Amino acid sequence: MENGVGEAPLEICSLQQLVSEHSSLQANTHRFSNVNELYSINESPAPIDIRRLEKELPKLRITLDGLVTQGTLSESAKATVSMYAFAALMEKKLAAAKAAAAEEAARKAKESKEKLEDAVSRDSCDVPKTVGSLKAVSAASGAGRRELVHLVDVQKSVQNTLESLNQNEEDEDEYSHRRRRFRRVKLYGENKEDDGLEPEEDSDAKQLKGIWIRRFVRSGKDSL
Repeated sequence: MENGVGEAPLEICSLQQLVSEHSSLQANTHRFSNVNELYSINESPAPIDIRRLEKELPKLRITLDGLVTQGTLSESAKATVSMYAFAALMEKKLAAAKAAAAEEAARKAKESKEKLEDAVSRDSCDVPKTVGSLKAVSAASGAGRRELVHLVDVQKSVQNTLESLNQNEEDEDEYSHRRRRFRRVKLYGENKEDDGLEPEEDSDAKQLKGIWIRRFVRSGKDSL
């Protein structure tokens, strides 16, 4: 049996197998940034290098404490207060960045686990084996034999038939034209045929035709 467009069960089964095998292939889509996004520098904070800050911030603290202890910097000086405030601010940012990185790692681990579980559940269905079983059943029942034809095949057949008929008509017209030309050339000669004009009757033929016409008129039943 075929469906409404003339597809046999074996064809449908093969098509489903092809779709299943290539379903993971996806076209890469390129995302073009908005013009406003290119110049919105301050909307997103600069990324923090956690590893670098973990090494450099302790050094900054040690350096500031050493300068204050040695008396190089006054603990109450504005510059010293600003540098300590900067160190405290960077330590807060470092702590926030480490917390965000931990949350992101946990989220990615969860997504990977869900994808793995989904892949395992989908892989439990053996698509090639299922398709092979369906093909075997279809072949055994004789359902794979085509009895209808695709619409595209019908359209191609009609188109080829019309082209063949048109070609035959053109050939017949060409053949008839050549036969007529051959007869005219045979009767009146090549020169009369080439000039495209009807051949003229000679004077003797005109006189004979006139005599026969007069005889017919005189011998008719209505003649006087």
